[in-house]
Amino acid sequence: MVPWIFLWPLLGTRLMGKILPCLRYLLISLPVCLQVPPMIAPGTFANLYLAWIASEVITRYCYVVAAVAVFSILPITFFFMEPGINGALKWKVQSLLKDEGFNLPETSIFVPSSVKHGSTQSSRRWAEGTDMKSLIGFWQSVNNVRWVIAGLAAMLSGYATFVK
Repeated sequence: MVPWIFLWPLLGTRLMGKILPCLRYLLISLPVCLQVPPMIAPGTFANLYLAWIASEVITRYCYVVAAVAVFSILPITFFFMEPGINGALKWKVQSLLKDEGFNLPETSIFVPSSVKHGSTQSSRRWAEGTDMKSLIGFWQSVNNVRWVIAGLAAMLSGYATFVK
């Protein structure tokens, strides 16, 4: 949100009040397959390219491991988080808001989406027996694994770049 603050004086409060909710909706509405890969692809491809042009074996190895580490975030997201904790959270939200007519359409594990259910039956049962605070706490733990992986990959890439 911080970059939008710079536009506020130029566009005015009234216009920004209309633009920000639209941008928020667009970001939320994007399927997960359009949110995660654009963040993963540059790090993976950049490290693979740097490994390809590296002259030293240890440098090449560091870049390859960094690329594999960054890429590993995709299967964690699509095959573990989407049908598991993300699906449980979506199911919990739907069950809490069912009286208001809130309903998410179904999807499969092969077409992940942030606005459709991709949850398994076991994650739905888990959501029914757990409160939202516990589910969000578990999501935070799993998400922490993803950023630790990204951080380790960045450190490996930085080491290969700056230490000779």
